[in-house]
Amino acid sequence: MRLLPDRKIGLRTALVAIIVGGILLSAAALHLAWWRTATSVSRELVGTLESQISQAVRRQWWAVVGEVERLSQGMRDLLGETWSGLPPERIMLAASRPTATVSWVLLVPPEGEVIALQSLGDAALRLLRAGTDGTVRDLGTVARPHMTAPDSVPPAPDRLLVRGEPWLADALASANPLWVDVPRTPDGAGGAVAFAGKAGPEHPGGDDGL
Repeated sequence: MRLLPDRKIGLRTALVAIIVGGILLSAAALHLAWWRTATSVSRELVGTLESQISQAVRRQWWAVVGEVERLSQGMRDLLGETWSGLPPERIMLAASRPTATVSWVLLVPPEGEVIALQSLGDAALRLLRAGTDGTVRDLGTVARPHMTAPDSVPPAPDRLLVRGEPWLADALASANPLWVDVPRTPDGAGGAVAFAGKAGPEHPGGDDGL
């Protein structure tokens, strides 16, 4: 007679345990499904962001490449047409003042002084001339359009590393403009890449956007 009540209690306990176990299993299944969904969505989101960032960087890179090539081509055309007229410094300044993309613009004639424009950021350019030994003459600072020249600028380099550099030899050896690796910029501050081409058949020069 005592077994029946005990069995009823046992069944109730077992039933409660089954219900609780079912809830726990359901919660675990829901949590696992949510985790998988969240992980999948996160991966898709990260992949989308990476793709968008890569595309934006790629578009910006090619925009800069195109700008440098157009600047070089326009400057070479002007120098080839007006070499005996307008001073090359005027042409280089006029072509380079609107853009802060390049850090150096160089004109390297077969003989004589190298003419260089050094970017001083968004505000100004510095005009330099360098002799055959690389010794520099600072010709002054020119403000970019709608900008004011800074009150103080870093000192000009003592020498320009241009003649005898391997990138210049590569550029002069090529019949067509090309991108070249520059192990050190004209001031020796660091490496760069340059787009170089001859300014004209009679007056070759390294017209480089660094």
